[in-house]
Amino acid sequence: MSALRRIWGHPALLWACRLLVGGLFILSSFGKLSDPSKFLGSAEQYQLLPHFALAVWAGGLPGVEMLSGLLLIFGPWWRASALLISGLFLVFIAALISVIFRHMEIDCSCMDIILSWAGVFGQSQWLMAHAPGLARHLTALTEGSHLVSWGTVLRDVYFLIPTLVVAFSPRLEAGQA
Repeated sequence: MSALRRIWGHPALLWACRLLVGGLFILSSFGKLSDPSKFLGSAEQYQLLPHFALAVWAGGLPGVEMLSGLLLIFGPWWRASALLISGLFLVFIAALISVIFRHMEIDCSCMDIILSWAGVFGQSQWLMAHAPGLARHLTALTEGSHLVSWGTVLRDVYFLIPTLVVAFSPRLEAGQA
């Protein structure tokens, strides 16, 4: 087995990717579930779906994100969950690119809860003392505009990559872990 295949399919890498993306989807769903009308309004700005379909999308997406995130971390169907999440990321990326090409100014609030927690952690005295660069970075994430941009697209591509690693990682044979 090649070294790249061993690394790509290494259980520690797969677990790290599963925790990162699964945790992201679980936390992201909390923000949408805590204020469904805000999420519906945010999704409406994209002008991609008719109202009846948008209501179904906005009503169902948080539950799908929560379930797929939980299954990615804890479930026996983690590969299937990674494929579903990969598909969702591709839909999100396509929607973001369509906003950029249509020259729309939309505030991407899909990760508001994560960004607010990042700001809290960035302000922690311990973090400022022991990792000032990380503290500044986390605080900067919460400041300024969150308008859809190529940076937003790259963020989603960044999270798509570990999802694809999980979905398409080679199966390790017994004794190769």
